[in-house]
Amino acid sequence: MTKDIIQIQDFGIRQPDNSLFVGLMTFTRTTYATAFGQETPAPAKLAAQLTVFNGTYDRLNHAYRPVQTANETKLIHDADMKCDKLYMAMRQATEPQTRFDFDPTRQSQALMVWNNMNKYRIDVNENMQSENNKLQQLCEDFDSDAALMAAAEAIGVAQYVSQLKAAVQELRTLLTQRHDARQDYGEMKAARTAMEPEWKLLCALTNAYALVDEDEHKFDALITTMNRELDDLRKVIARKKGGNEEEEEDDNENPNDNENPNENENPSGGDDPSNPSNPTEPGGNGGGNDDPDNGME
Repeated sequence: MTKDIIQIQDFGIRQPDNSLFVGLMTFTRTTYATAFGQETPAPAKLAAQLTVFNGTYDRLNHAYRPVQTANETKLIHDADMKCDKLYMAMRQATEPQTRFDFDPTRQSQALMVWNNMNKYRIDVNENMQSENNKLQQLCEDFDSDAALMAAAEAIGVAQYVSQLKAAVQELRTLLTQRHDARQDYGEMKAARTAMEPEWKLLCALTNAYALVDEDEHKFDALITTMNRELDDLRKVIARKKGGNEEEEEDDNENPNDNENPNENENPSGGDDPSNPSNPTEPGGNGGGNDDPDNGME
C-alpha cells in the first residue's frame, strides 16, 4: 500500500516570501510539538533533527521582523507631509508681519523669526532626511534661544513651533526604524538560508520513518496536517503571483529598495517661499536647492 509523505519538493529558498516562510516554520514547530511528547516520543534520529530544527527556528524568529512596506511607507509619507504643512503654515503666518511698518516692535520680532527660518534654506521638496535634519536644527534654535522663542510667542507662531518639534521627532523615529530594519535584513536572510535545509531534512526524515516504521499509521496525522498546510500555502503563493510563472521574483530582496525617498509635495501650492533668493529678505523666491544630498541614510 502506498503511504503518504510530506510533499516538500517545490519549496525552495525563493518562495514563499519571508512572512509566509516564517509562518510555515512556526506551523511546523507547533505541529511536531503536538505530535511528539513524553507519551509519544519521536524516533531517535528524528528527535535529534527536531532539536536542531528548533534551535535554528529560534535564530530565525529572533531575526525576523515583519516588514509591512505599504503601511511603513504611508506612515513616513504622512509624517513628512505633516512636517511640511506645519513649516509652511509657520512661514505663512510670519511673513506678512515682517511688513508691519506701523508696528516696529512686532515687525522686528517677525523678522527675527523669519530670518532664523531662512538661514537653513529649507525646501519641502528636498531629500526627506536632509529636510528633517534642518527642521530639527530649527526647532532646537527655539529651544536654546529664549529671545527667539519670545518673538515667536509675540507674533503668534509658538504653537507651530511646538507642533513642528513633535512632528519632526515622529518622522525621525520612523526613519530610524526603517534604517534599523534594513540593517537587520542581512541577519534575516542568513537565518532563513540556514533554516530551510533543516526544515527539509526534518520532513525527509519524517517521510523515511513513515515508509519503514512498523506502525504504518503512526505518522499519518502529522503528514496529513503538514500537507494540508503546504497545499494552502501553494494556493496563497499562486494568488500572489497571479498565475504568471514568468514573473517569479525573489521575495527575499530588501522590500525597501524601491521606495521613493522624495515623496513630498509642496502643500501650499504655487511658488515655494521656503527657498528665497535672499534669506534675509522676506518674500524672496528662487535660489534653488543647495543641498546635493540625495541619499536617505
